[in-house]
Amino acid sequence: MTYRKSSPRPGRASDNEAPDRSAAARLAGEGLKKRGLRWMQVHFTDLLGGLRSFSVPTRDLLSGKVWEDGIGIDGSSVRGFARVESSDLRVVPDPGAFSVVTMRDGVVLARAMGDIFEPRSGQRFEGDPRNIARRAMDAVRAAGFDGAGLSPELEFTVFRSLEESMLQNDLWGSPGANGAGSLRTVAALSGADRTPRYILHPARSYMVPAPYDDTEDYRGELATALEDIGVPVKFHHHENGLGQQEIEIMSMPDAVRMGDACQTYKHLARVVGRRHGLLPTFMPKPIEADAGNGMHVHISFWRGGSNTFYDRDARYNMSQTMRYFIGGLLSHAGGTTAITNPTVNSYKRLVPQFEAPVYIAWSPVNRTVLVRIPARHSNPRSINCEPRHADPSANPYLVFAVLLQSGLDGIRRKMEPGDPVNENIFHLTREKIRALGVRRLPSSLGQALDEMETDELARRALGKHCYEHFLELKRKEVQAHSTAVTSWDHAMYFDV
Repeated sequence: MTYRKSSPRPGRASDNEAPDRSAAARLAGEGLKKRGLRWMQVHFTDLLGGLRSFSVPTRDLLSGKVWEDGIGIDGSSVRGFARVESSDLRVVPDPGAFSVVTMRDGVVLARAMGDIFEPRSGQRFEGDPRNIARRAMDAVRAAGFDGAGLSPELEFTVFRSLEESMLQNDLWGSPGANGAGSLRTVAALSGADRTPRYILHPARSYMVPAPYDDTEDYRGELATALEDIGVPVKFHHHENGLGQQEIEIMSMPDAVRMGDACQTYKHLARVVGRRHGLLPTFMPKPIEADAGNGMHVHISFWRGGSNTFYDRDARYNMSQTMRYFIGGLLSHAGGTTAITNPTVNSYKRLVPQFEAPVYIAWSPVNRTVLVRIPARHSNPRSINCEPRHADPSANPYLVFAVLLQSGLDGIRRKMEPGDPVNENIFHLTREKIRALGVRRLPSSLGQALDEMETDELARRALGKHCYEHFLELKRKEVQAHSTAVTSWDHAMYFDV
């Protein structure tokens, strides 16, 4: 059976795209055959953003069988996909999302991203994150735009082991957090790693060079692998935190392809990290007293080759379209925070003084607000807005979907964002913040889920299946955390 959305084959919007899909499948098969590769990985993403993978033999790709029919999976074993009583799903690889990368030691990795289909109807599975991003792009085009420029900044932190991450957190601790001082010595005295290296300091390591940054070679190999696999890199550098990395991806005009790029980024970060003896984590707040890992997203809308967010004569060169888009982002920020910041740990990053936003406001340049307008020297092709609250523990397809749908709602309903807040919001009194009418982001996952249930846009953007399963899974996570007894509890309350 060939899987279809109505009549078209999977991976294309209409029958007019059949030659493109067939040509892409032929090129992918030729690439595999030319390199003598016998297997190709097919990647797909579960509801919470976890990457899943299986490998198929090249012979079935050359025959066209897998490109057409896909592979059956047990959807009940994938988070947020299906119940055990109706669990059959099929993953169909997208030949337009096929790529090959050759690592430094000559190992060749071939993969294609996959779409999820219902086997009986042949229609796209509503809960497939790629499909949710695809629907958001359909909404962008229906609103009269050609595409949405998306450029995320995914930060992550590397350690040499899980134990080192825990020791680093213990080494640099905030006073009063669990009865200890600001500098502890357990990690330094452990002797677990005697490799000579400089000690970096929390929140003081932005763009440090080698030899202070001993991860430059790792990051360079990862950036090269991304480029080779078709993910364009703007630049890479050591970030502000201990072992914190950033490789900024150049803008792409499509939420599905950028979601693919983010998943590939995270996968290769781990693959290359293992070769360097490093363990990357995309955990939002791995070290208590250090900067957290964010996923800022630069967004712009394009039509006819022109950036619709630009107006030469307007204040800050912001068009009215851009103002309405920001108004939508601000209006729906609270109701979509559970999606952009989906873990209990996420809210340990969204605190004052670590350059993560806490308050729902916008400004040109100011990094203490939710939405920033980066200074671009009035270059019409590069002006964009930068929502700064999302983190890399989130499912990127869902993040892009809710950001785009929020902004589109602002454009449709002509939502003004209000005046910019150009002061450091963390230095303002509560009275001043209230006078400005500035709201605060949810301060916990439980609060974010409560707000999500009051915002109809979240339900509409995700679809009924994804919305209900997401809430169910995350409510269980909040409940599990609320009953967990940790070392912090022992340190604070053992002697009461």
